[in-house]
Amino acid sequence: MRAIRMDAIAKLHVAEINILVMLAERLGTDSKRIDYREFAEELGLSRNTVKYNVDKLISAGLVHVIGGKLSIAEEIFSELPEPSG
Repeated sequence: MRAIRMDAIAKLHVAEINILVMLAERLGTDSKRIDYREFAEELGLSRNTVKYNVDKLISAGLVHVIGGKLSIAEEIFSELPEPSG
């Protein structure tokens, strides 16, 4: 089981964290195109706000752009032990 490391997101604002979590759920570490308008509607933000925050995540090195597609940086994840039970 994987989770986003807290130290990787400690300095992010709430909107950035929400967008990063949503991207992680949708993309994992795969490269895919995203629909900023769809993300904006789901988060209750404007498309420009989502784009601005994705750009900040790219600048911070948490999200990468490869061939016009976004992917999450592998190093922000940590492996969690599987729950016993």
